[in-house]
Amino acid sequence: MEVNEPGTLVNDEIVIKLKEEVAKMKDNYIRSLAEQENIRTIAKRDIDQARQFAVTKFAKNLFEVNDVLSMALEAVPVEMRSCDNHKELKSLYQGIDMTEKLLVKAFASSNIERFGCVGDIFNPNVHDAMFAYSDSEKEPGTIGQVVKVGYLLNGRVVRPASVATIQKGKGGVEVV
Repeated sequence: MEVNEPGTLVNDEIVIKLKEEVAKMKDNYIRSLAEQENIRTIAKRDIDQARQFAVTKFAKNLFEVNDVLSMALEAVPVEMRSCDNHKELKSLYQGIDMTEKLLVKAFASSNIERFGCVGDIFNPNVHDAMFAYSDSEKEPGTIGQVVKVGYLLNGRVVRPASVATIQKGKGGVEVV
């Protein structure tokens, strides 16, 4: 049997094996620390996104309410909106207008923005083209009519704007 004395071959082999084991354990330890940090980062990001977009479903339901309020406002002829001959209609219009403005203000306080205006350049990432038509007075590739406004929540599209686009051509309507 060999005697384990300092400087012997047996001791050197044991030291080398122990050093290799320590290096592996250190590597595993560093990797597990990195994994824990990744988990913390992902969890923080998920929590932040959940906070930012928690109102999405509720907001989508209110978009329809805002659409109806806008349609009600548009249904009142411009000349009757301030006409004293139709005081009830004038009051009704003003009440609907105030309600719609309050709803838009509530959207803004939750970082919800409306978008989609006639004349904007069509962007397929935020606009949903319902149909296209020719109009010699408007620039091709722009929005000619807004069917439904779109909404952004914290910069993310929650509902794309439903629009009609202007196309080059002789005339007519093309359903997209």
